[in-house]
Amino acid sequence: MNQLIAEIPDGAAAESSLSTDELRKIDAYWRACNYLSLGMLYLCENPLLREPLKVEHLKKRLIGHWGSDPGQSVSYGST
Repeated sequence: MNQLIAEIPDGAAAESSLSTDELRKIDAYWRACNYLSLGMLYLCENPLLREPLKVEHLKKRLIGHWGSDPGQSVSYGST
């Protein structure tokens, strides 16, 4: 199991808590969003990593910033 998804002790969670499956899906969504944002920023080829990553796959000049993408992903995943 992913380290980000912790086991909830008995009686510690309210009735409205998310299930383990819902937490797993939100975590997978968040990781996928972050991968896509990094891919758009750094990669010019091989976005699905079907072959080992090489220097030639990286953009020579980075344009843009990544700073707000993780926060936006959390916001979208928790609505």
